[in-house]
Amino acid sequence: MSFTKSEADPNLYFIFVDIHLLILVLYVDDINLIASNKLIAACKADMATEIEMKNIGMMHYLLGLEV
Repeated sequence: MSFTKSEADPNLYFIFVDIHLLILVLYVDDINLIASNKLIAACKADMATEIEMKNIGMMHYLLGLEV
């Protein structure tokens, strides 16, 4: 999908779609996407054509902290 791997963190990837930033973070067996709702939905649809995945919804906690 042409993501660029971050030099700062090996689990962080990003891509610019037009002028919008989409961030993908891998954490254990989870994929966290940070972007607009429209961009996240498009990315999830693209990924679902390649891998089997579940959508567990919006993230409410990360490492025990409420987000």
